[in-house]
Amino acid sequence: MTTHGMLLIGLLTFCGVGHLLSAGEAEDRAAARKLREDGNVQEAVVLFRKLLADPAADPAQVPDDLGYGLYCLQRLGRQAEMDGLLELSIAAHGGNWRLLQQAALAYSDLLQHSGEVIGGEFRRGHGHGQEGRWADCHARDRVRALQLMAQAQPLVQALPRPSAEAAGFFLTFADQVASWFIPRESWRLQILTDLETLPDYDEERGMSRGGGRGAPVGADGQPVFYGVPASWSAASSDGERWRWLLQQSEEADPARSGQARLVVSRALHTEFGVQTIAWSGGVFLQDDADERAGVFAVDTLSDDETIARLATGVRRFTLPEGHRYIAMLKALADDTDSAVKAEATRLLISIYENRRQYPEAVTWWERFTAFDAQNAAAGIRRITGNWGQFEPVSTLPAGRAATVPFRFRNARRVTFTAHRVDLARLLADTRAYVRGRPRQLDWRRTNLGEIGRRLVGDNQRQYLLDKAAEWTLELEPRDGHRDRRITVSTPLQNAGMYLLVGEVADGNTTCILVVLDDTVIVRKPLDRQHLVFVADAVTGQPVPNARLEFLGYRHEWIERTRRQRMVIAEHTAQTNADGMLILGPKDLADDFTWLTTASTPGGRLAFDGFTGISYPEHYDAIYEATRGFVITDRPVYRPEQRVQWKAWVAHAKYDLGDTSAFAARPLHVVIRNPRSEAVYEQDLTADAYGGVQGEMLLADGCPLGVYSVEVEVGGNGVGQGSFRVEEYKKPEFEVTVRAPTEPVMLGDSITAKVEARYYFGAPVSKGTAT
Repeated sequence: MTTHGMLLIGLLTFCGVGHLLSAGEAEDRAAARKLREDGNVQEAVVLFRKLLADPAADPAQVPDDLGYGLYCLQRLGRQAEMDGLLELSIAAHGGNWRLLQQAALAYSDLLQHSGEVIGGEFRRGHGHGQEGRWADCHARDRVRALQLMAQAQPLVQALPRPSAEAAGFFLTFADQVASWFIPRESWRLQILTDLETLPDYDEERGMSRGGGRGAPVGADGQPVFYGVPASWSAASSDGERWRWLLQQSEEADPARSGQARLVVSRALHTEFGVQTIAWSGGVFLQDDADERAGVFAVDTLSDDETIARLATGVRRFTLPEGHRYIAMLKALADDTDSAVKAEATRLLISIYENRRQYPEAVTWWERFTAFDAQNAAAGIRRITGNWGQFEPVSTLPAGRAATVPFRFRNARRVTFTAHRVDLARLLADTRAYVRGRPRQLDWRRTNLGEIGRRLVGDNQRQYLLDKAAEWTLELEPRDGHRDRRITVSTPLQNAGMYLLVGEVADGNTTCILVVLDDTVIVRKPLDRQHLVFVADAVTGQPVPNARLEFLGYRHEWIERTRRQRMVIAEHTAQTNADGMLILGPKDLADDFTWLTTASTPGGRLAFDGFTGISYPEHYDAIYEATRGFVITDRPVYRPEQRVQWKAWVAHAKYDLGDTSAFAARPLHVVIRNPRSEAVYEQDLTADAYGGVQGEMLLADGCPLGVYSVEVEVGGNGVGQGSFRVEEYKKPEFEVTVRAPTEPVMLGDSITAKVEARYYFGAPVSKGTAT
């Protein structure tokens, strides 16, 4: 027999065995998936674990097997077993890049990133039925996910090109590197993550995911940008790794390269777009003043410029070549991928609208018509059409002309019409509705905080009286379709509620409810009582002899009918000469929701409600408590060092002067180590100020961690302090920069005083302040 013949027989034999194995494997897989679909996840996970442990299992199927297995464990609440299933799969299929990618995604997105340390072993999740210490594993999970993607990378590099799968892999890998930090903690991308060693579990604060302080800057004060390194190993930061991975995605499938370039463009816009100014207080949104010469003159920016919030403050600067995201997005708007084109166009619209460069935004809205004609038409109309809108206004005092803020765009004329609201009728109808005890309460009819919605949205025109005023105002719009904000003076002065309608010529209609108060109701809980005060809204003077009407309701369950029944209660009273009325539980029950109305023969009318009422008891114990205060001469010590401490005990009252009720009294002081063992215990006599002091020498080899200093009076703990014992601690220092007290303009040179203090360890030398 020839050599070729022997090889052929061997190949046929291998194929036959493989077929037999795959048949059994296919049956297990079908059974596992059927069990999962039927909700029998406990049995399903056993089969999925068997499939994943088999190195010969179908490489195309095991990624899904892993996903299904993790799903089953999650359904069972067995988070602690997920790591084991993942690592079992990785050990068996370490040469399968698809499974490695699936495992990486599980570590980053699926698993709970915290757990408990029990007996020195970390167990993911909580509620294990044992006492354990909380621990965070965000950083560890991120690094493990990156390790798996890095393990899969050479396998993906070997795929034939062009490869859509390879392009997608590198996009996912890039997202794993950067998505944890952009935009809030993008400064972390300057770090090169060590992929050789997994971080330990963090038992203190966890991996911060909080808000950022602006885009990072380098030692020269310039914004940090990341270039593309020659290779993965040549990268000096995670930011450079991210850029290299995105370039690999472009090269893997040039037809899909727009997706990677879109990721870069979007990230640059997120980091350096003018919308970041809003994180400084939303100043750029104030579009009513002419700010072309100001710091936030975003409408004067060229495409390669921006005004962004950096770590050092808001700054205007020119973006370097290769990082000009507007030019990049304009190129992507002509990409062959329609999804990329649509997203790039949408981003350009948002960018130009944020920059108040509305004519340019209209141009891109017109191009967006190809993707969404309806929304594009609405966007164009919103910018170019005549538009006006009232802005929120609080209740105003009666007796003077009411003013309301009004914002408009493009419009040259607006007509205002005011109708008085029949508030007395509306309140009467509300009371009648509640007195009718409806089986199903319509909250809209008892919600007196949304009267405007009822008048306009529900078209309840029956509560509008005759026209109170009508006038036309000529407007002067700003150029470039920009908003202008003005204050409109109205002829409305008399107390009451008015529906003010603004009809913009050849534009929209806008409405606002204007309330002019002459009377207010003030409520205040007392000691097991409730005070109601009726006063003049302008002067604050009391309104004597005002009639107060209280209408309340609650629901109670009727067991016999298996339904709720509305119970109502009413009470009528009158304020005294000081405009006050004191109520008790017998007057208004605290389990009812109450509507309060105040009226006088002279026409005053005010209301409050529906709201609850309470009768709290004054609780003075907290104001007369005994408190202890403990300090130590240092916050951190090493073994064999001497701890000096002092404690004071006093009543927490402000009317005692310098007299201490604990002078010459015995105080019991206990110092406990991290194991809660008492290492110092003494009865000491307090000095004239209620203070005691002492010291303790830490033994060689003493337990490390947090020690507590506890003070007791008569066997009761009154206060405690703490200190740490550590073998090694990094130097702690504080740097304070005293800036000028007077405001400065952007770009001005200033003189600042820099002070540095150290609190632990040797003084820090050769420090650089930037």
